Amino acid sequence: MGSITVTNDDSVVFCQQELVGSLDTDLFIKFPALPIFQPSDAEWMTDSQSTLTTVYGWTSVAALALFVGIVFGGSIFLAFQSVCKNIYEPSTRDQMIDFSGIQDMFGYVPQVKFGGYAYPWLCCDIDDIAEDLVGWNADYDENNLIYDVPYKGMKRRARTGDDSASAEVEEQATSSLEGEKGPIFSIVKHYPPEWYKKNAQKSD
Repeated sequence: MGSITVTNDDSVVFCQQELVGSLDTDLFIKFPALPIFQPSDAEWMTDSQSTLTTVYGWTSVAALALFVGIVFGGSIFLAFQSVCKNIYEPSTRDQMIDFSGIQDMFGYVPQVKFGGYAYPWLCCDIDDIAEDLVGWNADYDENNLIYDVPYKGMKRRARTGDDSASAEVEEQATSSLEGEKGPIFSIVKHYPPEWYKKNAQKSD
């Protein structure tokens, strides 16, 4: 067998150009690609290569930031803005239909139902609202609990067939409520639009 003789003793150094590190290194992904990521004991870039690599590296950062801003910027801005102020905008529109302009639209009129009675018992003064807001038709005074507990300053007593009996009941109840300062039941109000008031006056 022959032998090989090496007469040149120049050393060869491997240029590490891999910018994606391994799991056993401090930086797994070396981004941006800058000259500082060269091995400290084996720097291989020339000055011109270092300058060009630096320009390319920071350009890639700017391009990435621009991409994120265009794609996700709107969502990020809205999320930040929602924390600082109310930005909700309703997706519906006003249909220009008033509550008072809808037939069979009942109001919230306090009433209670008892078994054995055909109609509920009202628990409020309904003189200041339209009766069609109650939701049912009957003798409202006979089905209203406020006249069972009258008070001083009450606008009127219940309209019944026997006014003398109603007056006597009211007088007895009022005398027993000398310390009461006002009604104990709810007060219901309705503020209809102007056109509704005009139509009501015409119908009267």
